[in-house]
Amino acid sequence: MRAALLLFFIIHYPLCIIHSVKAQTPTYKTQVAVLSATPAGIAASLAAARHGTKVLLIERQDHIGGLPANGLGATDIHTRALAGGIFREFTDSVHRYYIKRYGAGSRQVQKCSNGFHFEPHVAEHVFEQMLKAQPNITVIRGRRFDALADRVRKRDTTLTAICVVNEADSTEPLEWIEATQFIDCTYEGDLAAAAGAPFVTGRESRSKYGEEMAGVIYKGWKQ
Repeated sequence: MRAALLLFFIIHYPLCIIHSVKAQTPTYKTQVAVLSATPAGIAASLAAARHGTKVLLIERQDHIGGLPANGLGATDIHTRALAGGIFREFTDSVHRYYIKRYGAGSRQVQKCSNGFHFEPHVAEHVFEQMLKAQPNITVIRGRRFDALADRVRKRDTTLTAICVVNEADSTEPLEWIEATQFIDCTYEGDLAAAAGAPFVTGRESRSKYGEEMAGVIYKGWKQ
């Protein structure tokens, strides 16, 4: 759960900056392409669009929202006053939704816990409204990115374009997307892996960076 919450705040490091791809006319060309409409992808898209950037948000499914829109409807933040940014916009919007729909004194408003608990369809609805409020964001759905080396184009170590499968089109399913910047917001890091970006799994030892809380630490939890 904590990892899912962090996705609201963490925008993965942009992979690369490019010029233009001349080998093939892309199906889509944009300033920023965000892969996967997870909470991280939505947050990244909103942040970029609010700075005047044209954003293409690419989602494999028909529905957006990732885990919160698929059943993960309770957050475990104990110090809620510290919640801020786009995540706080989300919880405040959830709270307002339940007030408007059921009334301020309703059981539903009480159960939503100030917007930190929500039903999947409510989470998706709120995400949809947040995206629709930004004209610089274009959302395309039903596009599958396969984490394969031949589905990316690079100039040296610079990512220039990606290829996705349009699952709704049986005649010409492949589409190339060219962007000035790519942001990988998949849960698994599919784009980063396909592009050959270096990555590490697991936790470093304390000796690696001198971090006191690194490595494996067992501590008793006090309520």
